Amino acid sequence: MFSVSSIFTNQYSSKMNKEIISIIVPVYNVERFLVQCLRSCVEQTYTNIEIICINDCSIDNSRLIIDDFLSDNRVTCIDNDQNRGVFFSKDLGAKNAKGTYIFFLDGDDYLEKDAIEKLFSVSDNSDIVAANMQLVDEQYQLLDRFLTWDKYGELNAEVFLNQVIRLNRWSQCCMLIKKEVYDKILHFPLEVKIREDALVLLQLCNYASKVMLVNQFIYNYVQRKSSALNHVKTADQRAKEDYDFAINAYSILNCLNKISVDNKSLIKLNLVKELSWILVSKEIKAKYGFEISKIIRQILIDKSLLRFTFQNNGVKIFLFYLFTILVPKFWVIASNFNNKKK
Repeated sequence: MFSVSSIFTNQYSSKMNKEIISIIVPVYNVERFLVQCLRSCVEQTYTNIEIICINDCSIDNSRLIIDDFLSDNRVTCIDNDQNRGVFFSKDLGAKNAKGTYIFFLDGDDYLEKDAIEKLFSVSDNSDIVAANMQLVDEQYQLLDRFLTWDKYGELNAEVFLNQVIRLNRWSQCCMLIKKEVYDKILHFPLEVKIREDALVLLQLCNYASKVMLVNQFIYNYVQRKSSALNHVKTADQRAKEDYDFAINAYSILNCLNKISVDNKSLIKLNLVKELSWILVSKEIKAKYGFEISKIIRQILIDKSLLRFTFQNNGVKIFLFYLFTILVPKFWVIASNFNNKKK
Protein backbone atom coordinates (compact mmCIF):
# COMPACT_ATOMS: atom_id res chain seq x y z
CA MET A 1 0.00 0.00 0.00
CA PHE A 2 1.41 3.43 -1.01
CA SER A 3 1.34 6.39 1.34
CA VAL A 4 0.80 9.95 0.13
CA SER A 5 4.34 10.87 1.20
CA SER A 6 5.87 7.99 -0.77
CA ILE A 7 3.91 8.99 -3.89
CA PHE A 8 5.17 12.59 -3.52
CA THR A 9 8.73 11.33 -3.02
CA ASN A 10 8.54 9.15 -6.14
CA GLN A 11 7.09 12.00 -8.20
CA TYR A 12 9.76 14.38 -6.95
CA SER A 13 12.56 11.89 -7.58
CA SER A 14 11.26 11.33 -11.10
CA LYS A 15 11.12 15.06 -11.69
CA MET A 16 14.64 15.51 -10.33
CA ASN A 17 15.98 12.92 -12.76
CA LYS A 18 14.19 14.55 -15.66
CA GLU A 19 14.80 18.31 -15.43
CA ILE A 20 18.25 19.78 -16.13
CA ILE A 21 19.23 22.97 -14.30
CA SER A 22 21.95 25.10 -15.90
CA ILE A 23 24.28 26.96 -13.52
CA ILE A 24 26.11 29.76 -15.35
CA VAL A 25 29.33 31.08 -13.82
CA PRO A 26 30.97 34.18 -15.38
CA VAL A 27 34.68 34.09 -14.49
CA TYR A 28 37.20 36.91 -14.55
CA ASN A 29 40.31 36.89 -12.32
CA VAL A 30 38.68 35.22 -9.31
CA GLU A 31 41.30 32.55 -8.57
CA ARG A 32 41.09 33.15 -4.80
CA PHE A 33 37.40 32.27 -4.72
CA LEU A 34 36.76 30.03 -7.70
CA VAL A 35 37.50 26.68 -6.04
CA GLN A 36 34.90 27.36 -3.36
CA CYS A 37 32.44 28.56 -6.01
CA LEU A 38 32.77 25.52 -8.30
CA ARG A 39 32.95 23.05 -5.44
CA SER A 40 29.62 24.39 -4.18
CA CYS A 41 28.19 23.62 -7.64
CA VAL A 42 29.45 20.08 -8.13
CA GLU A 43 28.43 19.14 -4.57
CA GLN A 44 24.80 20.19 -5.01
CA THR A 45 22.26 17.73 -3.65
CA TYR A 46 20.32 18.28 -6.87
CA THR A 47 22.61 16.40 -9.23
CA ASN A 48 20.95 16.79 -12.63
CA ILE A 49 22.79 20.00 -13.45
CA GLU A 50 25.18 21.44 -15.99
CA ILE A 51 27.77 24.01 -14.92
CA ILE A 52 28.77 26.42 -17.69
CA CYS A 53 31.84 28.54 -16.91
CA ILE A 54 32.45 31.58 -19.13
CA ASN A 55 36.12 32.55 -18.90
CA ASP A 56 36.31 36.23 -19.81
CA CYS A 57 40.05 36.26 -20.67
CA SER A 58 41.24 35.90 -17.09
CA ILE A 59 44.95 36.64 -16.65
CA ASP A 60 45.29 34.82 -13.32
CA ASN A 61 44.94 31.07 -12.67
CA SER A 62 41.15 31.00 -13.03
CA ARG A 63 41.25 28.98 -16.27
CA LEU A 64 43.55 26.37 -14.70
CA ILE A 65 41.17 26.01 -11.77
CA ILE A 66 38.27 25.43 -14.16
CA ASP A 67 40.37 22.75 -15.89
CA ASP A 68 40.63 20.87 -12.59
CA PHE A 69 36.83 20.57 -12.50
CA LEU A 70 36.39 19.44 -16.11
CA SER A 71 36.78 15.81 -15.05
CA ASP A 72 33.18 16.16 -13.85
CA ASN A 73 31.29 15.77 -17.14
CA ARG A 74 28.67 18.24 -15.96
CA VAL A 75 31.24 21.07 -16.09
CA THR A 76 32.10 22.87 -19.34
CA CYS A 77 34.00 26.05 -20.15
CA ILE A 78 33.60 28.64 -22.89
CA ASP A 79 36.49 31.08 -23.47
CA ASN A 80 35.67 34.57 -24.71
CA ASP A 81 37.88 35.73 -27.59
CA GLN A 82 38.42 39.05 -25.76
CA ASN A 83 37.38 40.59 -22.46
CA ARG A 84 33.65 41.19 -22.92
CA GLY A 85 32.35 41.91 -19.43
CA VAL A 86 29.93 40.10 -17.16
CA PHE A 87 26.83 41.19 -19.11
CA PHE A 88 28.04 39.46 -22.28
CA SER A 89 29.35 36.41 -20.41
CA LYS A 90 26.09 35.72 -18.61
CA ASP A 91 24.08 35.98 -21.80
CA LEU A 92 26.53 33.72 -23.67
CA GLY A 93 26.14 31.11 -20.93
CA ALA A 94 22.35 31.38 -21.07
CA LYS A 95 22.32 30.95 -24.85
CA ASN A 96 24.35 27.74 -24.52
CA ALA A 97 22.30 26.36 -21.62
CA LYS A 98 20.32 23.15 -22.09
CA GLY A 99 18.39 23.32 -18.84
CA THR A 100 14.73 24.03 -18.23
CA TYR A 101 15.91 26.63 -15.73
CA ILE A 102 19.08 28.73 -15.59
CA PHE A 103 20.83 29.99 -12.47
CA PHE A 104 23.50 32.72 -12.44
CA LEU A 105 26.34 32.39 -9.93
CA ASP A 106 29.16 34.95 -9.80
CA GLY A 107 32.62 33.35 -9.79
CA ASP A 108 33.53 34.78 -6.39
CA ASP A 109 30.31 33.69 -4.63
CA TYR A 110 29.13 30.22 -3.61
CA LEU A 111 25.98 28.23 -2.89
CA GLU A 112 24.65 26.24 0.00
CA LYS A 113 24.78 22.55 -0.94
CA ASP A 114 21.00 22.21 -1.20
CA ALA A 115 20.42 25.56 -2.94
CA ILE A 116 19.19 24.25 -6.28
CA GLU A 117 17.11 21.51 -4.65
CA LYS A 118 15.34 24.02 -2.39
CA LEU A 119 14.46 26.24 -5.32
CA PHE A 120 13.46 23.54 -7.78
CA SER A 121 11.41 21.53 -5.29
CA VAL A 122 8.93 24.42 -4.98
CA SER A 123 9.18 25.71 -8.55
CA ASP A 124 5.85 24.21 -9.69
CA ASN A 125 6.40 25.53 -13.23
CA SER A 126 7.09 29.09 -12.00
CA ASP A 127 8.84 31.48 -14.36
CA ILE A 128 11.11 32.79 -11.58
CA VAL A 129 11.99 31.20 -8.23
CA ALA A 130 14.00 33.43 -5.87
CA ALA A 131 15.37 33.10 -2.34
CA ASN A 132 17.51 35.01 0.18
CA MET A 133 21.20 35.94 0.17
CA GLN A 134 23.57 36.12 3.09
CA LEU A 135 26.70 38.27 2.96
CA VAL A 136 30.12 36.87 3.91
CA ASP A 137 33.60 38.36 4.04
CA GLU A 138 36.62 37.19 2.04
CA GLN A 139 37.36 34.52 4.68
CA TYR A 140 33.78 33.22 4.25
CA GLN A 141 32.75 34.46 7.68
CA LEU A 142 29.09 35.38 7.92
CA LEU A 143 28.40 39.11 8.16
CA ASP A 144 25.46 40.60 9.97
CA ARG A 145 23.82 41.66 6.69
CA PHE A 146 21.22 39.86 4.61
CA LEU A 147 19.19 40.38 1.45
CA THR A 148 15.63 39.18 1.97
CA TRP A 149 12.13 39.78 0.59
CA ASP A 150 9.04 41.35 2.16
CA LYS A 151 6.58 38.73 0.89
CA TYR A 152 7.06 35.02 0.22
CA GLY A 153 5.13 32.32 -1.56
CA GLU A 154 3.48 32.50 -4.97
CA LEU A 155 3.22 35.99 -6.47
CA ASN A 156 2.41 37.42 -9.85
CA ALA A 157 5.19 39.21 -11.71
CA GLU A 158 3.78 42.68 -10.96
CA VAL A 159 3.81 42.17 -7.18
CA PHE A 160 7.31 40.72 -7.43
CA LEU A 161 8.57 43.67 -9.52
CA ASN A 162 7.13 46.11 -6.99
CA GLN A 163 9.22 44.40 -4.29
CA VAL A 164 12.29 44.51 -6.52
CA ILE A 165 11.87 48.27 -7.05
CA ARG A 166 11.23 49.11 -3.40
CA LEU A 167 14.01 46.87 -2.04
CA ASN A 168 16.40 47.70 -4.92
CA ARG A 169 17.11 43.98 -5.45
CA TRP A 170 17.77 43.71 -9.16
CA SER A 171 20.41 40.96 -9.23
CA GLN A 172 19.45 37.67 -10.95
CA CYS A 173 21.84 35.78 -8.69
CA CYS A 174 19.85 33.67 -6.23
CA MET A 175 17.11 33.00 -8.80
CA LEU A 176 16.02 30.09 -10.93
CA ILE A 177 14.84 31.57 -14.23
CA LYS A 178 12.87 29.57 -16.76
CA LYS A 179 14.98 29.51 -19.92
CA GLU A 180 12.05 29.95 -22.28
CA VAL A 181 11.23 33.22 -20.48
CA TYR A 182 14.86 34.39 -20.52
CA ASP A 183 15.04 33.68 -24.26
CA LYS A 184 12.34 36.30 -24.88
CA ILE A 185 14.65 39.12 -23.79
CA LEU A 186 15.53 41.34 -26.74
CA HIS A 187 17.66 44.18 -25.37
CA PHE A 188 21.22 43.61 -24.19
CA PRO A 189 22.99 47.01 -24.27
CA LEU A 190 26.58 45.83 -23.80
CA GLU A 191 27.89 49.37 -23.27
CA VAL A 192 26.22 49.40 -19.84
CA LYS A 193 28.85 48.67 -17.15
CA ILE A 194 26.81 48.97 -13.95
CA ARG A 195 23.46 47.55 -12.78
CA GLU A 196 23.09 45.61 -16.02
CA ASP A 197 21.11 43.03 -14.02
CA ALA A 198 18.32 45.60 -13.65
CA LEU A 199 17.92 45.85 -17.41
CA VAL A 200 17.56 42.06 -17.64
CA LEU A 201 15.21 41.61 -14.67
CA LEU A 202 12.97 44.41 -15.88
CA GLN A 203 12.46 42.51 -19.14
CA LEU A 204 12.03 39.17 -17.34
CA CYS A 205 9.21 40.64 -15.26
CA ASN A 206 7.51 41.80 -18.46
CA TYR A 207 7.41 38.24 -19.82
CA ALA A 208 6.98 36.28 -16.57
CA SER A 209 3.66 35.38 -14.99
CA LYS A 210 4.22 33.21 -11.93
CA VAL A 211 6.95 33.93 -9.37
CA MET A 212 7.79 31.91 -6.25
CA LEU A 213 9.73 33.49 -3.37
CA VAL A 214 11.37 31.14 -0.88
CA ASN A 215 12.26 32.22 2.66
CA GLN A 216 15.57 30.33 2.69
CA PHE A 217 19.20 31.47 2.60
CA ILE A 218 20.77 29.62 -0.32
CA TYR A 219 23.36 32.06 -1.76
CA ASN A 220 26.56 33.40 -0.17
CA TYR A 221 27.50 36.83 -1.52
CA VAL A 222 31.21 37.49 -0.90
CA GLN A 223 32.05 41.12 -0.07
CA ARG A 224 35.37 41.74 -1.81
CA LYS A 225 37.51 44.78 -1.14
CA SER A 226 39.07 44.35 -4.58
CA SER A 227 35.84 43.85 -6.56
CA ALA A 228 34.96 45.99 -9.57
CA LEU A 229 32.26 47.73 -7.53
CA ASN A 230 34.88 48.95 -5.07
CA HIS A 231 37.36 50.35 -7.59
CA VAL A 232 37.93 54.09 -7.24
CA LYS A 233 36.30 56.02 -10.07
CA THR A 234 36.25 59.70 -10.84
CA ALA A 235 32.98 61.60 -10.55
CA ASP A 236 32.85 61.88 -14.34
CA GLN A 237 33.37 58.13 -14.81
CA ARG A 238 30.56 57.37 -12.37
CA ALA A 239 28.33 59.92 -14.07
CA LYS A 240 29.00 58.42 -17.52
CA GLU A 241 28.14 54.92 -16.23
CA ASP A 242 24.97 56.23 -14.57
CA TYR A 243 24.06 58.01 -17.80
CA ASP A 244 24.49 54.85 -19.93
CA PHE A 245 22.37 52.87 -17.49
CA ALA A 246 19.57 55.44 -17.15
CA ILE A 247 19.26 56.09 -20.89
CA ASN A 248 19.06 52.38 -21.68
CA ALA A 249 16.67 51.68 -18.80
CA TYR A 250 14.28 54.37 -20.05
CA SER A 251 14.51 53.09 -23.63
CA ILE A 252 13.83 49.49 -22.56
CA LEU A 253 10.99 50.54 -20.24
CA ASN A 254 9.16 52.14 -23.15
CA CYS A 255 9.24 48.82 -25.06
CA LEU A 256 7.61 46.78 -22.29
CA ASN A 257 3.83 46.60 -22.52
CA LYS A 258 2.92 44.22 -19.68
CA ILE A 259 4.35 46.21 -16.77
CA SER A 260 1.75 48.20 -14.82
CA VAL A 261 1.54 51.99 -14.88
CA ASP A 262 2.34 52.10 -11.14
CA ASN A 263 5.54 50.08 -11.46
CA LYS A 264 6.61 52.03 -14.54
CA SER A 265 5.95 55.25 -12.64
CA LEU A 266 8.15 54.19 -9.72
CA ILE A 267 10.98 53.31 -12.09
CA LYS A 268 10.60 56.55 -14.04
CA LEU A 269 10.78 58.65 -10.87
CA ASN A 270 13.98 56.86 -9.86
CA LEU A 271 15.44 57.48 -13.33
CA VAL A 272 14.60 61.18 -13.09
CA LYS A 273 16.48 61.40 -9.79
CA GLU A 274 19.49 59.63 -11.32
CA LEU A 275 19.52 61.75 -14.45
CA SER A 276 19.20 64.91 -12.37
CA TRP A 277 22.21 63.91 -10.26
CA ILE A 278 24.24 63.19 -13.39
CA LEU A 279 24.01 66.88 -14.30
CA VAL A 280 26.27 67.62 -11.31
CA SER A 281 29.25 66.38 -13.37
CA LYS A 282 30.54 69.34 -15.38
CA GLU A 283 32.13 67.10 -18.01
CA ILE A 284 28.99 65.00 -18.52
CA LYS A 285 26.81 68.10 -18.49
CA ALA A 286 28.97 69.64 -21.24
CA LYS A 287 28.66 66.50 -23.40
CA TYR A 288 25.12 65.36 -22.67
CA GLY A 289 23.47 68.16 -20.69
CA PHE A 290 20.95 69.14 -23.36
CA GLU A 291 20.01 65.51 -24.08
CA ILE A 292 19.65 64.64 -20.37
CA SER A 293 17.46 67.68 -19.73
CA LYS A 294 15.32 66.79 -22.71
CA ILE A 295 14.84 63.20 -21.49
CA ILE A 296 13.98 64.34 -17.94
CA ARG A 297 11.27 66.61 -19.31
CA GLN A 298 10.10 63.87 -21.68
CA ILE A 299 9.70 61.45 -18.76
CA LEU A 300 7.92 63.94 -16.51
CA ILE A 301 5.45 65.37 -19.02
CA ASP A 302 3.21 62.35 -18.68
CA LYS A 303 -0.33 62.54 -17.29
CA SER A 304 -0.28 59.07 -15.72
CA LEU A 305 3.06 59.77 -13.99
CA LEU A 306 1.81 63.17 -12.83
CA ARG A 307 -1.31 61.56 -11.34
CA PHE A 308 0.68 58.73 -9.73
CA THR A 309 3.16 61.12 -8.13
CA PHE A 310 0.47 63.36 -6.67
CA GLN A 311 -1.59 60.46 -5.30
CA ASN A 312 1.22 58.30 -3.89
CA ASN A 313 4.21 60.46 -3.02
CA GLY A 314 2.86 63.52 -1.26
CA VAL A 315 2.88 67.22 -2.04
CA LYS A 316 6.64 67.67 -1.45
CA ILE A 317 7.71 65.18 -4.13
CA PHE A 318 4.98 66.48 -6.39
CA LEU A 319 6.49 69.97 -6.13
CA PHE A 320 9.95 68.52 -6.81
CA TYR A 321 8.39 66.97 -9.88
CA LEU A 322 6.93 70.24 -11.19
CA PHE A 323 10.07 72.30 -10.57
CA THR A 324 12.26 69.62 -12.17
CA ILE A 325 10.29 69.99 -15.41
CA LEU A 326 11.42 73.64 -15.43
CA VAL A 327 14.94 73.07 -14.08
CA PRO A 328 16.09 69.44 -14.65
CA LYS A 329 18.78 69.80 -11.98
CA PHE A 330 16.24 70.92 -9.37
CA TRP A 331 16.02 67.52 -7.65
CA VAL A 332 19.72 67.85 -6.77
CA ILE A 333 19.39 71.48 -5.64
CA ALA A 334 16.46 70.62 -3.37
CA SER A 335 18.27 67.58 -1.92
CA ASN A 336 21.39 69.62 -1.15
CA PHE A 337 19.25 72.31 0.48
CA ASN A 338 17.55 69.73 2.71
CA ASN A 339 20.92 68.24 3.71
CA LYS A 340 22.27 71.67 4.72
CA LYS A 341 19.20 72.30 6.88
CA LYS A 342 19.86 69.02 8.73
